[in-house]
Amino acid sequence: MNKKKITTDAQILAKEYTAFIADSRKSLSGFTIKGYDDTICLFFDFLEKAEKINIDSFSSKNFSRESIERFLDWLENSKQSKPQTCNVRLGALRAYVKYLAGKRPEYRSLFIDLSFIKQRKISHPYKETPMTQNAVKALIAAPGIKEGIGLKYTTIMSMLYTTAIRIDELLSIKMKDLHLDCAKPWVTVVGKGRKARTVYLPSKVVTLITKHIESEYDKSIQLDGYLFFSPVKGYFCKASARGINKQIKKYALIAKQQCSEVPSDVHCHKFRHSSATHCLENKMRIEQVSKMLGHQNIKTTMDYIGITDKMREEAIQNLEDNATKSIKPLWKKDDKKIAQLFGFNNR
Repeated sequence: MNKKKITTDAQILAKEYTAFIADSRKSLSGFTIKGYDDTICLFFDFLEKAEKINIDSFSSKNFSRESIERFLDWLENSKQSKPQTCNVRLGALRAYVKYLAGKRPEYRSLFIDLSFIKQRKISHPYKETPMTQNAVKALIAAPGIKEGIGLKYTTIMSMLYTTAIRIDELLSIKMKDLHLDCAKPWVTVVGKGRKARTVYLPSKVVTLITKHIESEYDKSIQLDGYLFFSPVKGYFCKASARGINKQIKKYALIAKQQCSEVPSDVHCHKFRHSSATHCLENKMRIEQVSKMLGHQNIKTTMDYIGITDKMREEAIQNLEDNATKSIKPLWKKDDKKIAQLFGFNNR
C-alpha cells in the first residue's frame, strides 16, 4: 500500500473508526458491533463499485448527505435490502459520524448533514409470528436428553423460552453468573446497553442446567467459563449463535413430524417472541412482560411481540386499570481496497 497517496483525512477516518469500535465494545453487544462492521463494509463496497472511489480518493466527502442517500438507494435496488435494513445501516453510519464529530470538531458539519436524511418508510412493519404452545413443546422435546448434544439443545431452547432472554444474553452467561443452590434460583444476564438484570429460573430448567454442567464440565468447573461454550475453542469462548440457529432448524424438521404447527423458519429469537406472547395470553400484565424482556418502555413491548388486536386491547386495558389503583466481509487482498485502510483484512 502506498501510504503517501492516502490523504490525512482518510487516515483520521480510519483511526477514529477503530477508536469508535473499541469504545462501543464497552457498552454494546457483539451483535451491534458486528452490525457496525457490516455496514461500513457495505458502504466501502458501494463506494468502490458504484462511485468508483478507491483508497487514494477516499475522504470525508464520501460521508456527505448526498453520498449516504445514494448508498441507501444502492442497498435497496442492488442488494434488495428492506426499508428496515436500510434504516439500520443509516443508524450505524450516524453513530460513527456522531462519534467522529464528538472527537474532532471539524467533522461536525457531516453529522449535522446526516441528521437531515429521512429514514426509509416502512409500509408494513415486520412482526415476528409467535409459535403455538404445542409447537414449542414439540420443538423442545425433539433433541431428547440422553446424549450430550441433545441435552445441550434441550437446555438452550428451554432457557430461551422460559426466560425470554436474547440468544446473545444466553450465550454470554458464565458459570459465575448462575445461582442455582438457593430457594429461588436465578442468573445474571447482560442485555443491550450492557445493562445487567436478574432472571429467575424454573425448577425444571435448573435440573436441565445442572445435568448439562455435569455433562460438559465433568468435575473441573471454571467460574469464568461459559455455560454454553465453543466445542472447538473451549470453556472460555462462547458458542456461536449462528451454529445454535443452524442446529435448532434441524430439530425443527424432526419436531414438525410430530407437530404440524412447528414453523419452518424457527430461529433463536422466535422463542423470545413466543414466550412474551404466551405470557400475555395467560393474563400476565403487560408491564410484567416488559420487565421480563428487559424493555425500558412498554410501547416497545407492544410493538415488539406478535399479538392479536384483541390481546392488545386487553393488555392496554389491564395497564390502565393498574394505573388507577429493555456480513462478514470477504475482502480480497487488494492495496486499493478502502477496507484495508480501516483494518478489516486483519480482523
